[in-house]
Amino acid sequence: MLPAEQMATSAHKLVGIERVMSRFISPILVNSVLGKALAGRADPDLQNMTQAELEAFVDSALVGLRLFVDPADLPELMVELTDVVTETDRYERGRFCRTVSAVYRMEQRGR
Repeated sequence: MLPAEQMATSAHKLVGIERVMSRFISPILVNSVLGKALAGRADPDLQNMTQAELEAFVDSALVGLRLFVDPADLPELMVELTDVVTETDRYERGRFCRTVSAVYRMEQRGR
């Protein structure tokens, strides 16, 4: 991938990541979680992230997300973030997100 294409892809994915997070927590918390994840990076330039760096960035953000997102919604959030980072079309995944959430809820009730 050419550097310009990588920058466009990274920027597009970052917008998608913010959009997904905003469905589960407030925009202020999204900024806080992403800011904390950014502070943990050696290179603050998000536009030039490789795929591996983007995945590590999202993993880092998940630490903060776990504090604010309802535990029943975490599986769906994680699947949606993975879709954005790996560019998986949610339509291809079918009902996977709802299935994961349902299984998680059943496990929680069984405890």
